[in-house]
Amino acid sequence: MIIDLTNKTIETPRLLLRAWRITDIDDFFEYASVEGVGEAAGWKHYTSKTAAEERLRIFIAQKDVFAIIYKENNKVIGSFGILERIVKDSSVKELGYVISKDYWGRGLATEATKAVIDFCFNDLNLYAVTCAHFAENIRSKRVIEKCGFSFACKKTHYAEQLDKDFEACFYVRFKESLIAVLQNIQEKFGYLPKKELADISEQTHIPIAKILGVATFYAQFRLEPVGKHLIVLCQGTACHVNGAEEIAAAIKEELEIQDGCTTKDGLFTFTTAACLGCCSLSPVMTVDGETFGALTPAKAKTIINDFRRKEGTE
Repeated sequence: MIIDLTNKTIETPRLLLRAWRITDIDDFFEYASVEGVGEAAGWKHYTSKTAAEERLRIFIAQKDVFAIIYKENNKVIGSFGILERIVKDSSVKELGYVISKDYWGRGLATEATKAVIDFCFNDLNLYAVTCAHFAENIRSKRVIEKCGFSFACKKTHYAEQLDKDFEACFYVRFKESLIAVLQNIQEKFGYLPKKELADISEQTHIPIAKILGVATFYAQFRLEPVGKHLIVLCQGTACHVNGAEEIAAAIKEELEIQDGCTTKDGLFTFTTAACLGCCSLSPVMTVDGETFGALTPAKAKTIINDFRRKEGTE
């Protein structure tokens, strides 16, 4: 998704966020020339208005940075970017802000950040936003924590304009949750491709091991491709008592595969579940979500062959 904030505005009780204008140069230079303001975000404070104007023209051309106006005096007091740092056109963006030193300690950064998060999720329909701060920047850490971000990782970041390595903390906030993102991927592909998980890791800074930990903890997720038809046999107490083991053996014999495997023709995947919640129908299985109850080994085989006939493969 390409960000274009040209005609966008966000208003909060004390702030107005809008696109930059070249006439903002005096306000921009006033706060961006103060030592320590830019340095907290990884760039040197400006010592000349000419250099500041060059940066302002870049903001205007790139269209992904808001000017932050303090409504009480109609003064530009900072900037707020919705940035593409890693993957172009991704539905994950990095948020970054700078606030004039004269306005620190008033809760304005938190106010702006919460409003931009809502804008990203509701107007831009992003599925996640990320942010970061240098480890020693406690002010930014507090803002991030107040705005509902979760810590993702800590790593070394090279600030090119400062020509210095910093230890940086990275955070992510999902519109819904990581689980919801994984569910959407599985709905699209039928399983969780490794490349998709790697992309999430790259975009959100969440280590791939943590993402795999979530994917393997929940039985709903699959890391390997499944067949056209997914057979799930219940192993709950009622089903077990009523012959689930014998039915499982019959299904594996019919399909010539083991639990968790897919037939060579890619037509069926067979797996089991702790409980399908249909105890009154036990023993029970589902095929592509359709429930079949009161099973016997013979009935299970018949159901499989009915699907084969529909596919013309019997």
